[in-house]
Amino acid sequence: ARGVVHKGFYEAFSEIRPFIMHEIAVARQARPDTGLVFTGHSLGGALATLAAFEWAADAHRQRLAAEAVHVTLPASVCAPRLFTFGSPRVFGYEMARVARQLIPRAYRVVNDGDVVTGVPIYGYKHVGDRVIVDELGNLLVNPAFLERRLHVRNARSANAHKSAAYVANTKECCAVYVETTAELVSASKGHVAELQRLH
Repeated sequence: ARGVVHKGFYEAFSEIRPFIMHEIAVARQARPDTGLVFTGHSLGGALATLAAFEWAADAHRQRLAAEAVHVTLPASVCAPRLFTFGSPRVFGYEMARVARQLIPRAYRVVNDGDVVTGVPIYGYKHVGDRVIVDELGNLLVNPAFLERRLHVRNARSANAHKSAAYVANTKECCAVYVETTAELVSASKGHVAELQRLH
């Protein structure tokens, strides 16, 4: 599986590729300095990964050609961002390595317990930083081996793959973040007031 793309995902992408690339070209023409973000859930995540890879590979070729003749390209020719939710693995090992280089700002959100993110099992790898979310609002970004082992995991479940579960868990993470940030701001204001009183 080295250096390959999953056949089924590639075939699905090939079906919609002309439409996607046309729509991107139209949008880029209207707003050339706007960044490009690819996103999708499940199969949509796999297709977004392939679209981001194709766009990034083309942008890389354009940059190399421009550098050869000492031309600076506009900001519109840049590496896209990629956010996937519950995406299966798309690339073989070598292609995944290349994709990570071409799409450095790639994030794959994984619901704790989602079975789909573990397939295909052999010969394929994910692209992007893993962001694990759960129903308690916990968020782990690229967890180390020990963090993964200590994190209380939900049982693997098809329900964890549903888009509604991703929406709920992402909202919970945001709520926890907002609450924690408010607590930190409040605590720091208290410390600042105490320091001002002492001086």
